[in-house]
Amino acid sequence: MRVQFDEDTGERAYLAWKECGYNSGKAARRLAAEGLVIHRTTISAWADRCGWKGRALREQREETTVKEANRGETELIAGLEAQRKRYEGFFETLGPTAIDVQATYAYTAVVKAIADVHKKMEPDVYYSVAVAMDVFVKSIKARGETLDKAFVQQVFKLIDEFFDEVKP
Repeated sequence: MRVQFDEDTGERAYLAWKECGYNSGKAARRLAAEGLVIHRTTISAWADRCGWKGRALREQREETTVKEANRGETELIAGLEAQRKRYEGFFETLGPTAIDVQATYAYTAVVKAIADVHKKMEPDVYYSVAVAMDVFVKSIKARGETLDKAFVQQVFKLIDEFFDEVKP
């Protein structure tokens, strides 16, 4: 009896073929063990007709691209975290009444960038980080020139605690 190519059967055959190292004979044996008898020549014909080699290559390229992007984002976060720590060190060197509004805005931008990258990598987990940063920026803008060092330090502490809680 000849096996008809349909979407489900073709997908099962493709996955078996791919998992068996693109070997039609091994894929046929695996499918037979699962109760789906398809001859190796049929699998080879389907692979040629449906362009399975190209599909597998595209999938492999896409997986590699995603891994590289995540590695790049991880390196970006590490750089931003280092910059965040430098700003925090700078704020520690300021006198008890001194405040650098421009540095505070820059610090906020760095923290927001960290949150945005995390949001891109893990949208569900880090959505609340972006919301918190938005509230933080609005509160700084609302206070304008009346920012004091104690307030800024308290906010930085809260941000650090928040990041500690949401890190996976």
